[in-house]
Amino acid sequence: QQLAALYTRRGEPERASRAARMSTLMVSNDQKLKEVEAAADLYPEDLTLHLILAERYRDLGRRGPARDEYLRVLE
Repeated sequence: QQLAALYTRRGEPERASRAARMSTLMVSNDQKLKEVEAAADLYPEDLTLHLILAERYRDLGRRGPARDEYLRVLE
């Protein structure tokens, strides 16, 4: 949101709008990750949740946690 505010002050409304949307998406993605992590903790036997979590970690470049979740699915 700070980047959006800076663009607004600079008189660049299109860039401000894009920055605000990206900020919202990032917060949403972080919240979704936390929800999947909590669900995987709550239902450790649900391999689908662990696969979703592995793929989410992979997409975020978190290779170690992604590997751990993939291995859990394969056990």
